[in-house]
Amino acid sequence: MKKIILTTVLILTLAFSAQAAPQSIFSGRDLDHGGMGSFSTGAAMFNGDLVGLSGGRGQWIINHQIGLGFSGYSFYNVPDIIQGGDRYNMQVDFGGFDMEYFFNSDEVLHYSLYAMIGRGQITAQSESINFSDSDDYFSFYPQANAELNVTNWFRINAGVGYQLAQGVNVVGLDNSDLSGPIANVTFKFGKF
Repeated sequence: MKKIILTTVLILTLAFSAQAAPQSIFSGRDLDHGGMGSFSTGAAMFNGDLVGLSGGRGQWIINHQIGLGFSGYSFYNVPDIIQGGDRYNMQVDFGGFDMEYFFNSDEVLHYSLYAMIGRGQITAQSESINFSDSDDYFSFYPQANAELNVTNWFRINAGVGYQLAQGVNVVGLDNSDLSGPIANVTFKFGKF
């Protein structure tokens, strides 16, 4: 009887230890790490006008497929706002946590989906009176990209996206004045 119980326990132990571990994105294979830094230039909409966009990103690249990091952008050549007879110089900055999924990143031309979620700040500085007003806002920025592998350490990425701004309330501007399409070219350097 002891032999039967011992044999049964041994068989069950071997059977349970032979089962595969649950799969996850970080197990079951060698994890390959990389990283990249980049700068971007492009165009966006501000209060119905086309403005310049510049920015930078840094990402941790996981298994050549997933990028996790942070980004920051600024508008430039932003037209002044005139309200109540005063002219206001405008400054717009936004940034936050970003993530990107790469489709077939080993191919010379491939695609990615990018999203940034964070906060922005819009500042209005009066030219005629000593007055400044600023407001923080929520920013969500999804984008679809085409990416070209130039070398194993340099890539060029072109994309079209949309910034959704919520909570804007400064010198007569609201959410719709900062929400709008964005197009940019990004120059990436790193280990992909």
